[in-house]
Amino acid sequence: MRGLLLVTAIACAQQPSVDEAMRLISEGRLPEAEAALQQLAVQSPQDADLRFRLGLLLVKSNQFDSAKRELETAVALQPGFVFAWLALGDLRLRQKDRPGALTAAALAQESAANSVPAWKALAKLRARLGDVEGETIALRSLLGLTPGELAPYERLAGLLIERRLSEDARGTAAAGIERFPGNAELLRLHGLALYGLGRKDEAIDAFLAAMDAAPALSGYSAAEPARSLSAGVSRSVRKRSAAA
Repeated sequence: MRGLLLVTAIACAQQPSVDEAMRLISEGRLPEAEAALQQLAVQSPQDADLRFRLGLLLVKSNQFDSAKRELETAVALQPGFVFAWLALGDLRLRQKDRPGALTAAALAQESAANSVPAWKALAKLRARLGDVEGETIALRSLLGLTPGELAPYERLAGLLIERRLSEDARGTAAAGIERFPGNAELLRLHGLALYGLGRKDEAIDAFLAAMDAAPALSGYSAAEPARSLSAGVSRSVRKRSAAA
């Protein structure tokens, strides 16, 4: 009996742990980490988290087909595994499988719940997919969870302007300005949204405020509305100077 216990103890001591595999990854010892995770996956074939970790490692090692199998196994074992769906969507996009990536993104969205990291990752995936409507939904959800972050206001207002949803863009930019007064980019976006609504005088004032906050914006000409608005600003400035 003692001999059996000793053999068991030695075998357990020789088995890798997840922490050990993660340490090997952090040290850049990817083949050893892969071997450790493969061994753990054999021992615990129903462990979705292990399959997910192994899939991520295989992506890092550019073994995309094997990575895809592991990530697909992870979501089969745990259908609501949002980060596995996100990783699978990213991988399918790398492999030029856009329909598969869109499906993975949709299933990730169903499982994102109130996870801020999940919505951030989903917004980025939707952007890479060129899925403007999907990215808009993700950014709205993100702002609902983290209204104190600047970047989602800027990105969402810009997307809404691109989609010619000027009133929604104006509301988003205005909400952002309430939280981040004097932010030049939000002021610029607010001006563009107002311009899209035909409220040109207000747009000029917003754009002038943006230029005061960040003088470099005076040369902004990346889009036709901005060029038109810049021209309007220039004319307004000249008129005000003449009046003075």
